[in-house]
Amino acid sequence: MQPAFSGIWVPVVTPFASSGAVAADALAELVRHLVDAGIHGLVVCGTTGEAATLDDAEKAQVLSTVMDACGDVPVVMGVSGVSPADVAAQCRRWGTHRVAGFLVPPPYYVRPSRQGVIDFYAHVAAAAAPHAVLVYDIPYRTGVELALSTLRTLARMPGICASVRSVDSASSTPVRYGMSYTSTACGAAAAATCA
Repeated sequence: MQPAFSGIWVPVVTPFASSGAVAADALAELVRHLVDAGIHGLVVCGTTGEAATLDDAEKAQVLSTVMDACGDVPVVMGVSGVSPADVAAQCRRWGTHRVAGFLVPPPYYVRPSRQGVIDFYAHVAAAAAPHAVLVYDIPYRTGVELALSTLRTLARMPGICASVRSVDSASSTPVRYGMSYTSTACGAAAAATCA
């Protein structure tokens, strides 16, 4: 059963030791502090979690540390890439853990067409099942801004259950996409709350 993607979900930073290694003890302490504060969910290995700088072993360490420290609080894992097959493989890999879903931006660098974006998410959502996929619209990182019509199409897709919109300007952030059955989170790169 998928959690309700509502309430306050915190994108967790990944602390590092002076050696450059993941500071697992500090990460566990941070997660326990957030859980004790009453947050509703956690997002790991997203933009704020330094995912682009982590290798797979470090991502596994981050996810395992967070899962061990968070109790029953749901966790969303960030996954990204250019190839839908690669992103689908990441979903299958991390889906063996107790994740609530995956935060997935559109493919960066290649700037896909609208149909390319739709095909990408269809492939990823099928591979992620039964886990939820949260569409991560972060155009200043990917070079792809998802149009309202594209978001509405994605919202009707099996497995897509929420969208996270992270933009530089509040004026370009719609509060709702008109999708009552799909959660929408809005925020800057440093914070996201679901409505």
